[in-house]
Parts: sequence; C-alpha cells; structure tokens
Amino acid sequence: MYDGYTNWYSILEPNGVSNVATYVYNFDDIEEYINTFGTWGDDIVTKTKNYICQRETPCYSNPCDNGGTCEIFRNKYICQCMPGYDGTNCKINYCGRSPCNNGGSCVGIDGGYHCICPAGIVGTNCETELCATNPCANGGTCIGGHGKYQCNCVDGFFGTECEIDLCAGNPCENGGTYIGIEDGFTCECPHGFVGTRCETDLCANNPCENDGLCIGTHGGFKCNCRVGYIGAKCETGYCVSSQSCEDCPTI
Repeated sequence: MYDGYTNWYSILEPNGVSNVATYVYNFDDIEEYINTFGTWGDDIVTKTKNYICQRETPCYSNPCDNGGTCEIFRNKYICQCMPGYDGTNCKINYCGRSPCNNGGSCVGIDGGYHCICPAGIVGTNCETELCATNPCANGGTCIGGHGKYQCNCVDGFFGTECEIDLCAGNPCENGGTYIGIEDGFTCECPHGFVGTRCETDLCANNPCENDGLCIGTHGGFKCNCRVGYIGAKCETGYCVSSQSCEDCPTI
C-alpha cells in the first residue's frame, strides 16, 4: 500500500507526478473487483472500496537520457536536455566524439560544445598552434599564451616578433663596439670616449693646462705635462725665477 491508500496495491506510486492520471472518490456502489492481473485491487475483494485509477503517461518510461528532463506537451513528451546533449531523447553527446584537438578540453553548452584550449592553441576545435611556424625572427623563441603568443628575443633584438635589430647601422660612435643586451644594447667605447653611444670625446677641448697633452684612457683621460708642470691637469708649475726650467722635474 502507498501513501495511506489502503486499497492501493500497485507497484507504481499513486501520488507520483508522472503517472497519476485520475483520482476517483466516493464510489459507494462500486462493484466487487477481483485482482486478476496482479496490478491493483481491493485488499478485501468482497467489500466495496473507493479506488484510484491510474494510467501510464508519456514520461512514465523516463525516455530522456543523459540527465534530460521529461515534460509533457499535448499528450506527448519533450526532453529538456542537459548542456552538451541534444536529440529527441538527449542521446546526442557533443563531447562524446572528443572534438577538441591538441589537448583541448570539451565543455558541453546548450545546443553544442565549447573547447577550452591549452596555452598557445586557438580555434573552435583547438586546431591552430600559434607557435607551429615560429613567428619570432632573428632566433627568437615563441612562447604560447592563452589565446596569444609572445617572442623571447635574443640579446640585441626586440619587437613583437624580434624584428628590430638594435645593431643595425651600429649606433656606437667614434669607433665604439656594439654589444647587444636584453631589451637593448651597450657600447664598448675606445679610450678617451664615454657616453651611451661613445659620443663624448674627453680630450676634445684639451682639459690639460699649460700646453699639457691629453691622452685618452679607459673611461677617462690623463695629461702628459710639459717639463716643469705637474698635477692632474698640469696646473702646478715647478719652475721659479732662480731656476732654469731645464732643471725642473718632468712629470
């Protein structure tokens, strides 16, 4: 018996939403019914009881697969399918055939599917590998990202695809040597020259006094002084009136 209906012996639930069609009450003059088919019947066949009439509905057999929900419309059933499934009975699984390439993950959506692609892969089915042809020039390394790529350039090159050569035309002046570094360059300057591009000649205006000779050094200069003068810039004289300049020390 189910749900307090003392005269209900069916294996089906009388109060179920999907299979109860009609409730019949107060048939005091109902004829005796013998449970011939074993589906439902009176608990005492010789005593008149009230009965519940039941019939199968279109959704009774659970026709919707893969988690679909059965709904009745005009005495027929309609399956509301879960995302990623389709068809009259939700038997079509869009991800069942593994449509996503290159390690992509298939996710079911309403009426179809969507591919989640790994880094460096794009396309409806993850069919395009962005680094396959290595778009990075001048020895650059292609690194795949989510929906894009970037180039890791070797020293001395930069740009979206490492297309700019910082050494082109040698930006170092006065005989400087170009050296490429990450995202830029540096100039190795000859003696007596300094600056980002070796543009400054430290001896250009002869900083040495008293006719001293300027000689370039690594990153600087020194003064070769005339006889009788000393100092970083030959600024100090040793010759006095009582001495001959030939007797003064040479620095």
